[in-house]
Amino acid sequence: MLRFNSGRFNRSSYSSRQIAFDAIMKVVDRGISMMSSDLTEDMFQVWFYYSKDILEMVATEQPYMLMNYLDLNIALLKDNIAPNDKLKLCTEYLLEIAKKI
Repeated sequence: MLRFNSGRFNRSSYSSRQIAFDAIMKVVDRGISMMSSDLTEDMFQVWFYYSKDILEMVATEQPYMLMNYLDLNIALLKDNIAPNDKLKLCTEYLLEIAKKI
């Protein structure tokens, strides 16, 4: 499982890209840890808003990433998809974003 070091760090030793990557990976890690058969829609929505807020902070120079993520959520709302499947699709999208950072 992916882990994010939540300890203190020296900002001068981290690039903004590394900080963004670490933040997205932390969101993905939390999403993966939530995957279970008893994940509710409410739990998914809380995680989604958390992930959206993090993405808003790290995608300031590339707003299309956030717009595509919001489009994905809108598509998921229209379909009758289980919360686990929504979480899986969102974490996969966030992993793709992390690769591009």
